[in-house]
Amino acid sequence: MAIPTEYQIYVLATSLMAAFFVAAMVRLWLLRSVEDELLKNKAALEKQVVLQQKDLMTVRQESSAWRIEMQRQFDLFRHMASDQLSVEEKRFNDLLAKSTRREFELQAALDIAKQMCSELPSTQARVLHLESLLAAAPPPPPAPPSSNDGGLPAAPVTPMPDLGGNDTPAPTPEEEVAEAPPPPAFAMPKFFAPPPPPPPTQAAFAAPEPVVIVDEEKVMELEEKLAEAEKKNASLQVALTTTRLRSRSRPNSIRKYALKKRPLIKAMA
Repeated sequence: MAIPTEYQIYVLATSLMAAFFVAAMVRLWLLRSVEDELLKNKAALEKQVVLQQKDLMTVRQESSAWRIEMQRQFDLFRHMASDQLSVEEKRFNDLLAKSTRREFELQAALDIAKQMCSELPSTQARVLHLESLLAAAPPPPPAPPSSNDGGLPAAPVTPMPDLGGNDTPAPTPEEEVAEAPPPPAFAMPKFFAPPPPPPPTQAAFAAPEPVVIVDEEKVMELEEKLAEAEKKNASLQVALTTTRLRSRSRPNSIRKYALKKRPLIKAMA
C-alpha cells in the first residue's frame, strides 16, 4: 500500500523523531552508567578525604605532643646544665681556694727552706770556728783535792801565851823560819814545795758555746723535700690553669648547643 505523498513528510518526521528518541534513550542510559561510576568514585573519594583528615589530625596531635616533649626535655636539659654548671663552679672555686692555700703553704715552706739553705754556709763556718777554738783552748785545770773543811783556806796559826810568866810572845812560824840560820850551800832541802797552780784563764772558766753539728743527711733530705715541693707547686699551677681553661670553655659549648637547638624549636613551633 503506497503512502500518499502528502503523508510522506509526516512519516519521515515521525521516523526522525523515533530515531532521535532511541538515540536519546541510549544517551540517557550511557549517562546513567557514567553517573553510577561517578557516584562510586565520589564515595571512595569522600572516604579517602575522611581518612586523610584523620591522618592529618593524628599528625598534628603527634607533632604537638612531640613539640611539648621536646620543650620539656629542653627545659630539663637546661635545668640540668645549670645545676651541673653551678656544681662545677663550686668545685672550681673549692679547687681554686685549696690550690691557693696550698700554693701559699708551699711558698712559705720554700721561703723557709731558702732561708735555711742561705744560713747553711754561715753555720758551717761558725762550726769550723768553734772547732778551731776548742782545739786551741788549753785543757781545764785539775779539780782541787776535797777535804773535810770543804776546800776553805787554812787559818793562820796564832802563838800560844807563855805559861811561865814571861810576857814575851812566842815566835810565829814565819819568824822562826826567818831567824833560822841559812843552810849550807851543799845541803839539800828536806822537801820541795809543789809549784803553785797556774792562774786560771778566762777561756777555761768561760761557758762553752753550743756546738752546732750539721748533719749532711738532714741537709740532703731538706733539699729533696724542697725539690719535691717545687714539683708539686708546678703541678698544682698546671692543674689550676687547666681547670680555668675548662671552666671557660664549658659555658661557650653550652651556649653553642643552645643556639643550635633554638632553630629546631622555632621550626617545631
